[in-house]
Amino acid sequence: MHRTEQHQRRLIPPGLLPWQYGILGFAAGILGLRFPFPACLSLIFIFLLCRASSLKMRARVAVAACFLVGLGWAVAVLPVPPDSPPQWMLDRKTAVVQGRVDHVETRPGGVLRVFLGEARYSLVDGQQGEIPGLLLWNWHFPRTRPHAGQEVQVRMRVRPVRGYANDGGWDTVFHWQRQGVFYRGWTHGAKGAPELSGPPPGMLERWREAMRLAVSGDVVAYEARTTNPSDSLRTDGHGRALLAALVLGDRLLLDENLYAAVQDAALGHSLALSGLHLGFAATMGFALAWLLGWIRPALYLRCPRLKLGVLLAIPFALFYLWLGGASPSLVRAAVMLFSWGVMLWLDRERPLLDGLFAAVALILLVSPLSLFDIRLQLSVVAVAGISILGPILWRMISKVRLPGEQRIAGTESDSKDAIRMRLSKWVSVLVGSVIRSTLGVLAVSTAATLALLPLSVWYFGQVALGLWTNAVWLPVLGLFAIPAGLAGALLSTLPGVSWLGQGLLALDAALLEACAQGVLALGEAGWFPVLTPMRPLWPQILGTYALVLSLLVVLRTRHRAAWGGVLLAVGLLIWPWAQREFTDADEAVSLTLLDVGQGQSVLVEAPGGHRVLIDGGGAWSKSFDVGKAVVTPQVAWGRLPQLDLVVLTHPDQDHYRGLLHPLRRCTVKRFAHNGRWVSGEEGAELREILRDRGIPVEVWRAGMRHELAPGVALEVLHPDDPERYADNNDGSLVLRLTWNGRGLALIPGDVEAPGLDELLTSDAGLTAEVLVLPHHGAADALSPELYKRCKPRFALAAAGFLNHLGFPHPEVCATLARRGVPVFDTGKCGQLRLVWTDAHLPPAVLPCLPGQIE
Repeated sequence: MHRTEQHQRRLIPPGLLPWQYGILGFAAGILGLRFPFPACLSLIFIFLLCRASSLKMRARVAVAACFLVGLGWAVAVLPVPPDSPPQWMLDRKTAVVQGRVDHVETRPGGVLRVFLGEARYSLVDGQQGEIPGLLLWNWHFPRTRPHAGQEVQVRMRVRPVRGYANDGGWDTVFHWQRQGVFYRGWTHGAKGAPELSGPPPGMLERWREAMRLAVSGDVVAYEARTTNPSDSLRTDGHGRALLAALVLGDRLLLDENLYAAVQDAALGHSLALSGLHLGFAATMGFALAWLLGWIRPALYLRCPRLKLGVLLAIPFALFYLWLGGASPSLVRAAVMLFSWGVMLWLDRERPLLDGLFAAVALILLVSPLSLFDIRLQLSVVAVAGISILGPILWRMISKVRLPGEQRIAGTESDSKDAIRMRLSKWVSVLVGSVIRSTLGVLAVSTAATLALLPLSVWYFGQVALGLWTNAVWLPVLGLFAIPAGLAGALLSTLPGVSWLGQGLLALDAALLEACAQGVLALGEAGWFPVLTPMRPLWPQILGTYALVLSLLVVLRTRHRAAWGGVLLAVGLLIWPWAQREFTDADEAVSLTLLDVGQGQSVLVEAPGGHRVLIDGGGAWSKSFDVGKAVVTPQVAWGRLPQLDLVVLTHPDQDHYRGLLHPLRRCTVKRFAHNGRWVSGEEGAELREILRDRGIPVEVWRAGMRHELAPGVALEVLHPDDPERYADNNDGSLVLRLTWNGRGLALIPGDVEAPGLDELLTSDAGLTAEVLVLPHHGAADALSPELYKRCKPRFALAAAGFLNHLGFPHPEVCATLARRGVPVFDTGKCGQLRLVWTDAHLPPAVLPCLPGQIE
């Protein structure tokens, strides 16, 4: 074989082993529990790879058997949800809940997730019963910290698990179902009178708690906390909170603004305990192996340095696993590290990839549903990317000749000053090592980021472009922050040397405080650009990974079956684009009422791909951005994040807060409102976003007509002047969507009785096939005359699931029912999409949640 071709083959990662194809088949079978069609396509793709690798038919039969076993195992272990929630939950009654703490998780912003097993409830009227599965208790700004095994009693409302049900969005129900959680509740501070009882923690638990308090600083004692968030979070900066998050995975005291800044800086992966942190802890074992070898080189004759490092890394890894509370992600990382160590001891040619497959096999056999855990998905794909792309990038880096190395090579023999030559050599070697180490970190980060790109865009809807930060941040963590934090935590609990541990932790916290301030300052200065691309559909995610693997097999085997995999992958990538092009070319109009909780957001699509967003919803709490979590992902799902027009009907927070993020991250051509501006800091923020993005602002008044596409328009029916109304609601824009003069939908915002009275006295055409109920279907917007003038086929209500306001009001629903008009609300049906494909046929109603519309 020609030398160049041999070199190119060495750059190509080796192929998979037969048993590894079986693991892929087993994983595809588990995937079939929720995604049958993608799982079957994955199986076909695995068959093509098997054929390209010249595996016999019995190997392919074994892969198919693994697929069926995986599917059956996943079905068998999936927790079965209760048939229906009890009536007292639907009636929003408050109950006294008792249960035993199963485990506890921390969230940024002062939130504890307490999982209660054997939960029971009792009501004021004496009714009692059991709550099936685990009960998730979200405790905001807790006054103490429960530990596993304790008994808890707390008074709160319990409700079924339900998130924002939108097509292509996060499936909250399944996320918690696979963990055995069907119900959850919330309390804040001392509200609900939480009481903890039970046996005191054991010696090891007390020791771990002492280390946790030493790391976090215990500046604000839990028992002294109030229900005021400003009194509950730290006042001594971010260093200690960041140290606790990095060393212990305790994110309770982590400021949400800092957390968001770290994510924008492409460093969010470092704040969740994972293989990265366990690897840093294990590195201390390898460092100890190097030190022992330096002291006694003959030791390597009995045990090679790499294998000695594996042995010495085990105690450090186990200690960190225990200190981190043995969380599921940390346990899975420990399994991966152990598998990798075993492959090293067996002298495998590719220990990282083989160890990854062995770890995945063990994890899925024990817990098949963990395949749907985003943390496992990201970890496995990142390690796979590093093992496949990392060596290629490193070989490219190793060929780079650094300037210092070239200078030494040319001057070493000519130098007459031996001391200067030696110093110059040491400096050059040091600089070259730093540069190469930095390039190595960037290579690893780049390999992992490229591998994670499809999943990251799908889950998070954005791509942080500041990869360079990892070249600075990861060495700080690995060389000092985490080792010093672990050593400080241990020393601070030992008699006689606690002062040394506290000093080490204080130094570590000071370093991290400087890093946190730097991240915040650079973020404010715009050093961390964030891209909001199109969120891929599942064929594009599967097609991307299939294409990469197929091309690698083609380069290695040149087999025709591998080209079949390439064609299948290309077809998956093209399919959504072709489908979208046909959809845009169709003469069809759609209206989507998004599920944004207790708020309202409407997305209108017209022929030619023209799109309009009317309102964006908005949570009552500023800590949750519904625009980032729901609206922008929906705008970018399967399409470029572009909007022809954004309309704000009126300046209420449940309509405008969800617009800030899409206006900041999407391409928007125009912004329209009713003339009343949002007040306070959020109004200033909205004005700043529009100015910085160069988005033209328009004020709409009754009588205007705005064409979205040929024949499709929005008519403005109300108001003439919103300032005439004391309430923001009555000045809401009332819009009518028309298609060639046919009234499709009436969207009246939050207009109430005074505004409706003026609207009904006008001569505006109100007929529409769909009525989005004014003010979410509230009783103060009940108007039989409006229903008579509109003559809708359907009525839609934007309402949160089991919302405390009781929207839509039963009297509104009853009045419409007497007219033969069904009412569908997002609280029950999730997202509601209506599609008009013909100028004469009624629209098709497509709810996100099945079984809600007959």
